[in-house]
Amino acid sequence: AERELAAAEADAAQVVAGAQAQAQSTIGEARREGEADAAATSAVAAARTRRQARAVVLTAQREAYEALLTAGRQQVSALRSDQGWPRMRARLREIAMAAVGDGAAVTDTPDGVVAEAGSRRAVLTLDGLADRLADQLSEEVQSLWAP
Repeated sequence: AERELAAAEADAAQVVAGAQAQAQSTIGEARREGEADAAATSAVAAARTRRQARAVVLTAQREAYEALLTAGRQQVSALRSDQGWPRMRARLREIAMAAVGDGAAVTDTPDGVVAEAGSRRAVLTLDGLADRLADQLSEEVQSLWAP
């Protein structure tokens, strides 16, 4: 009976040891899975935060660029009320005629001129000149945001 009791205790100890090993293995696996899930969740959150931050920066840059464009257009448009505007319009007319060539029909617009000859057309307006100036300054403006 003692042998049977000792054998039963040994079997029970073996079952308990096996159960403890299985429990430790399950706990370890669960811990690794939890850490992996946490890392993935953290990476997703970090990527989302970077995208949101980039969107804020791009919006601010776009708003600054549009403000520059608007200010430039307002200042250039103010030239219409300048006493030298008739001379400037005459010079725009000369440039437009030279651009489209002989036989150009030139029409005055509120802020410049339009010259047409056949399929050729030149539009020289104050807003257009302000936009071209902004395009030329675009690289310099972008350099303001470069690291």
